[in-house]
Formats: sequence, C-alpha cells, structure tokens
Amino acid sequence: MAFEIPGRKITRVCGATTLAAKQFHFVKLHTDGTLIVTAAETDAPYGLLQNNPGVGGEAEVMKDGVSRCVAGEPIAIGEFVGTKSDGRAQVMAHGVDTTKYIVGIALSAAAADGEEFSVDFSCSAPMRGA
Repeated sequence: MAFEIPGRKITRVCGATTLAAKQFHFVKLHTDGTLIVTAAETDAPYGLLQNNPGVGGEAEVMKDGVSRCVAGEPIAIGEFVGTKSDGRAQVMAHGVDTTKYIVGIALSAAAADGEEFSVDFSCSAPMRGA
C-alpha cells in the first residue's frame, strides 16, 4: 500500500490543460510559469502533483519527500524511477537512461500500469541518469 511522508510543497497555477485527472503524476514548469504534465521522458520534472486542479486552478506540488505516485509500468521496491511522457513513473537505470532524469527510488511496489506506489524522490535539482 502506498504511503507518504510529505516534504516541501508549493502551490502554482495550473496551465492551459486541466490536471484534474493527474493527481500523483509528475508535472513540469511550462514556459509561461504554469504547471503541466511532463510531455516527454526527457523532461525535467518539477514535482509530483498532490491535488486535482482544473485549468487556472491552484496546483499543489510536492518537490521532495515520500509521495504516492502513479506507475506507468510494473515497478519493484528499490528500483530507480523517472517520468514517462504522460507524467506516470517508469523504471530508470544509471548509465543507461542518460538523457532522462532519475528523481527517486520506489519504496513500495506497483504490480501494474496505473497502480499507486510510494516513491522517495527529489525534483529540486534533478540529475540525468549518466
């Protein structure tokens, strides 16, 4: 079962697309300063969305800590994770995923795509998987 130990949270405006169905997905900063879901595996995540804001609404984002996260594939405890192009998490490997950002480690497992799991993460200064 997924659990949380909240770290630093901030609030920003939701971008032109609704984030209403994207709770516990990775988001990024848009060029206009609003938040949108990550759009590519190579995007640097800004944090994990904690609520369900509509267009122009207040998005609550956790920048670091332990959060629930939606998996985009099966993820085992101890695997490193980063973002998929739709904000869900995927397994990453140092030295392999060199163009992608590894931002956390799974603390609980997700048996399938769409399941929530717990991730210990930091998006404060994301590093590529080099």
